[in-house]
Amino acid sequence: MNFYRKAVAGATPESASKKFGIKDKLTYMCGDIGCNMSFALNSYLMLFWTQYMGFSNNPDPVAASAETLAIWGVIILCLKIWDAINDPIIGGLVDLIKPKPGQSKFKPWIFWGSFALVFAGALCFIPIKTAPVPLKIIVCVIGYLLWDMAYTIVNVPYGSLNSVITANPDERASLSTFRSIGAMVAGMVLGMGIPMIIFEGGQSTGNILGERLIIVGLVCGIIGIVCFQILCRGTTERVIVDYTAQEEAKGEKFNYFKSLGAFFTNRAAVSYTLVSIFQLLAMAFMQTVSVNYIQIAFPEFAQMSGIVQMLSMLPMIAVIPFATKLVKKFGKKEACTWPNLLGVLAGVLLLVIPAENIPGIVGVIVFLIPGIFMGLGISVNSLVGWAMVADCIDYQEYKTGKREEGVVYATYSLGRKLAQGVGSSLVSFLLIPTGFVAGGLIDPTTGNPSMALQPDGTSTNVRILLGLVYIVCFAIQFALLLWVYNLDKKTLAEVSAKLGREENTIENAKSMDD
Repeated sequence: MNFYRKAVAGATPESASKKFGIKDKLTYMCGDIGCNMSFALNSYLMLFWTQYMGFSNNPDPVAASAETLAIWGVIILCLKIWDAINDPIIGGLVDLIKPKPGQSKFKPWIFWGSFALVFAGALCFIPIKTAPVPLKIIVCVIGYLLWDMAYTIVNVPYGSLNSVITANPDERASLSTFRSIGAMVAGMVLGMGIPMIIFEGGQSTGNILGERLIIVGLVCGIIGIVCFQILCRGTTERVIVDYTAQEEAKGEKFNYFKSLGAFFTNRAAVSYTLVSIFQLLAMAFMQTVSVNYIQIAFPEFAQMSGIVQMLSMLPMIAVIPFATKLVKKFGKKEACTWPNLLGVLAGVLLLVIPAENIPGIVGVIVFLIPGIFMGLGISVNSLVGWAMVADCIDYQEYKTGKREEGVVYATYSLGRKLAQGVGSSLVSFLLIPTGFVAGGLIDPTTGNPSMALQPDGTSTNVRILLGLVYIVCFAIQFALLLWVYNLDKKTLAEVSAKLGREENTIENAKSMDD
């Protein structure tokens, strides 16, 4: 029990006086490594269920593909809608259940939820390829729901934890940067490693070996639980909030629907949620459609498809040393707005350069170049975005007098989950008119399906689809940040002064690693 008490310790006068430093950043980073060990793995769900498992018994591969993609689109949309609804429910519970004295409001959820997440990710990849279609659908739905519940119990409190580790805007930005580094570490390891494991090597079929994903899921789950325990033990909470006193001062108990209504009057939170929605839509297409494109245009390089995701992360790595300096000089809003134009440029390049007509590795490289600009487009926003959510939490407290991290973060997360659901569903539905055949046409020489065999013009159509999505999504993000999101550098300073937390954030003390 002593181990547990230390793991879930909350803010105290003693902890509030501790300097914020590299230990906080690294251990907070471990949390997103743990989250993405599970979350990044689920980007392979569509490949597993549409190319390996399938939801159709139709002998015609074109018709079977259309049926499978349509069924998957409906399944994932419904699941993600529940996923989105589930987030504010968990967030409401986090705010409703008051922590014991000296105990963290968020860490107990992370501590216990991490154990369930170990196995939940693997349940999404149970290989029952020969099972009847209705059974496949049931297994798919149940596996995802269990994973979603475990992931939400961990992820919502983890995101809210940022706001109680420090209230200093620059230190929050630093935490957000390290959180993004954690996501990148997990994303790059899985993005590069998983394709080498699950795609056929030494062949030009581009086919997936889906039965291997359940083992990958278990390994990732074990790594994840270790990371979450490091997070709980290593981070120090400094922002002391008496949640019960806040309710008594207001003369009311926690009201979930009133808190939810307050979120929708929070211009900053709503507009930044929309920004994240369109960023995630672009990323959903990048993660799935880019892999599909390489499978069909360059099938002999399918095992290299993870490079697409790696290239989108490399610009973020390049920006990391400058992220905090950019925020200090210009402000978070200002630093995040203009890079979106590079994402628009990535879409234009995809439209005008037919990489599929360039043979071999040169064609792959030409296709990957827009991915670098796409990565630059999301770089600053991805690095400091979680700090902007913490700012939105402060802004809601500034407006309402109540600090409700769980509801704000969870409702923001609801928007993200809706984007992921709509994105996954849109990928599925929009691939159908491109002529894309999930699983590929039958190779007459072997009698087996091959992803390399697709109807004429499919690879061109898929590339154009990806380019159009980039242009639309990044243009909307640019407009929202420039004209709607209202927490510029000056406004944030006013909010911080009004809340009067400077003394609790050790604002004038130098961080250990400065």
